[in-house]
Amino acid sequence: MIKHAAVEGFKNLLRSFWLSVTAVFIITVSLTSVALVASLWVVAGFTLRQFDNQAVIYVYVKDGVSLETRDKMQQDLRNFSPIKEATFIDKTQAREELKNNPIASESISTLQDVADSSGNALNFLRESFKIIPTTAENYNTVIDFVQRDEYKGVVDEIQGTQDYINSLQRIYYWTAVIGIVLVAVFGTISILVMINVLRIAIYSRRDEIEIMRLVGATNNYIRGPFIAEGILYNLLASILVIALFIPIFVGLAPQIKIYLGVDINTNSGGLMNLLYLALLITNGTGIVVGGLTSFIGTQRYLKF
Repeated sequence: MIKHAAVEGFKNLLRSFWLSVTAVFIITVSLTSVALVASLWVVAGFTLRQFDNQAVIYVYVKDGVSLETRDKMQQDLRNFSPIKEATFIDKTQAREELKNNPIASESISTLQDVADSSGNALNFLRESFKIIPTTAENYNTVIDFVQRDEYKGVVDEIQGTQDYINSLQRIYYWTAVIGIVLVAVFGTISILVMINVLRIAIYSRRDEIEIMRLVGATNNYIRGPFIAEGILYNLLASILVIALFIPIFVGLAPQIKIYLGVDINTNSGGLMNLLYLALLITNGTGIVVGGLTSFIGTQRYLKF
């Protein structure tokens, strides 16, 4: 039955060549619009995610903490999965960070001059852990971790960027909402286009369906070639879309890498893999829709 459906579906596609070309072209345009919106959404989301590295938490260490205790806490921080990076900053490194921050160094220099003239001592150089969470969503999880009772003898003060995190999460939320809405709108339009194109193809051969039905062919025997034909339309359109987008992805990858300053190919969460996944989902959905549309479209001609 499957072999019959595939062979007859392919024959139908060749027999109505220009109708098939038109259908494939229209479906290709529809899938291209969805793939383009999905790709832009992925790129925008990945770009915004680079701001997660600015979600820095400074955990200042109390004076007199032993090296063993400090090293144990650093190891615990590095083993905690919501933490991407945990670096210990001693007083020498703290001095260098202040020198590299012109605004802070100028203000501190002024305060230090005032303190020295009054005979007081100010100490701005404090040892700390510089922590970067894996994502902005893990920010509060990391804060809760360093506030555990076992670290009370180590932690003197925690300074973070809560306002920055709140703003970043709002941006992530609205980016996701807008992206989902746009993909849904373009996806719905594309599905409606596919449905109408395939219905036209089925309508053009309604007499054949009626003749096969009258001579005793089963519904599945009649329906099979049309389902295969609908899948073939979308399969050919998907191949064209992939052939269009992959060279674009490959060509733009070096420029994106330079612009973002990160490796976009290293892991499963890399930008290129996300783009390929979005392209695969878009085209896979189109093929499934093609089969379902053909199934539904033949129903009206198979009723006794």
